[in-house]
Amino acid sequence: MKVLYIGGYSRSGSTMLLRVLGEATGTVAIGELIYIWERGYLQDQLCGCGERFRRCPFWNEVSQAVFGVPSDKAPGSEMASLQHRVHGYATFPSLWLPALRSPAHRRALGEYGDVVDRMYRAIAEISGAHVVIDSSKVPQFARVLTEVPGLELHVAHLVRDSRGSAYSWQRKKVRTEIHWTTQHMDRHSLLRSSVEWDAFNLLFGVDRERPRSYTLIRYEDLVKDPGPLLASLAERIGEPGIAAELRSTRDEVGLKVSHTVAGNPSRFSSGKTRIAADDEWRTAMPAGHRLFVTAVTAPLLRRYRYPLQVTSRKAARQPVPGVG
Repeated sequence: MKVLYIGGYSRSGSTMLLRVLGEATGTVAIGELIYIWERGYLQDQLCGCGERFRRCPFWNEVSQAVFGVPSDKAPGSEMASLQHRVHGYATFPSLWLPALRSPAHRRALGEYGDVVDRMYRAIAEISGAHVVIDSSKVPQFARVLTEVPGLELHVAHLVRDSRGSAYSWQRKKVRTEIHWTTQHMDRHSLLRSSVEWDAFNLLFGVDRERPRSYTLIRYEDLVKDPGPLLASLAERIGEPGIAAELRSTRDEVGLKVSHTVAGNPSRFSSGKTRIAADDEWRTAMPAGHRLFVTAVTAPLLRRYRYPLQVTSRKAARQPVPGVG
């Protein structure tokens, strides 16, 4: 079972990358599977198709295949609890240091991995795809997936300039999937977004040898000329047919409706969509904020070939879908 996992820090263009890859023949874009138990089964948030999760025909088929019951009868609460025991923040040390794992944690990890594996296989079978694209992003879930027997995991590590990501976290944006009230996406402080940017990207760099393949993609390079980078990614995961199809990708793509579990509100968009750099932060981000984020993230900025000194330039008129 082949899974392409988009990893990295949030507000880096992962939803855009997910949606564009999901247009290729033989692929299916599912959004952030890590949140399916809480946001899908328990909270009944909107699927990317616009339907409530428990009413979505696609996810009901998946639930029937995995659990033998429709979505509203599936053990969402039990799975959410199991997920927390497997890769909640308290388990971070044992995820990266297996010698620290208790027998109970090992059993939970095996049980959870088995269910996730069956989810991916059901998704592939029902969609008719042979590559499942998951944009969960977080390193702990990717770490778990590397230990699931029979799962061929490929990681696309998407990196965006830390200052652009931090600026995006300051924006006020409505969560479309919360259909019962008006709720905005979380807004992180500069310190939190900077530290998490460091941590997420560092952990993916440390684990680059564990998946079947690892591909580093800079957001800025992707939006500048998407075709070659997308084709190179497809070739690295052993999909020459998909590579040939993606090589012609330009700055405008046609997006079909998708059954995404969670992600940026742009996952609800469809039709012709323009790919353009969201660099508003270069002109709108206060100099003090920019300097603070630069100081906290400087070592990795250098590693990813980002300049520490940034000259302001005119921001793009239309941001990239999925960045925030």
